[in-house]
Amino acid sequence: MYRRILVGVDGSAPAQRALAAAIDLAARFGSELAILSVQPVRAGAVERLVRAAVPATREEQALRALLSSAERQARSAGVPRVETVLLAGDPAEELLSFARRRATDVMVVGGRGLSFGTRPSLGSTSRRLVHESLCPVLVVPLIEAGRAARRDGGRAAGGSGAPGGARPPRRVPARA
Repeated sequence: MYRRILVGVDGSAPAQRALAAAIDLAARFGSELAILSVQPVRAGAVERLVRAAVPATREEQALRALLSSAERQARSAGVPRVETVLLAGDPAEELLSFARRRATDVMVVGGRGLSFGTRPSLGSTSRRLVHESLCPVLVVPLIEAGRAARRDGGRAAGGSGAPGGARPPRRVPARA
């Protein structure tokens, strides 16, 4: 069903869950898995030229280590073909471009990630991917539906919060 799966990773907890989901899909379907990380570029063309001429930054080294670890996870789970790619630029644009070039069957991303390494991105990348991607996008939430149900009394999973998911009786005020 899915021959080529792309997952975006940035070191955030949602991206780790997305990676786990992508690995599971790739192992299950015997798919090729591309693990992509994008180092955000904050400035224009001048910074890109300088960045190309200087040794790897700490951020780049951390992303390379992240990709190496992700590759080991995928291989140990039995994924037959794994590729890791580190790009620089706008995360959404780079993921979209890579998915188009590689004829990706499904893209897997976390619901929220890191922007510029430390700040929450408020889901802007995943939102853009869902709207602009030519392939299906699986957005993996940070928490499981079961945990959300326990945490909010069952409301996130469609329940009312009452034990067993039953709705409590509705109280109607008596008329005088």
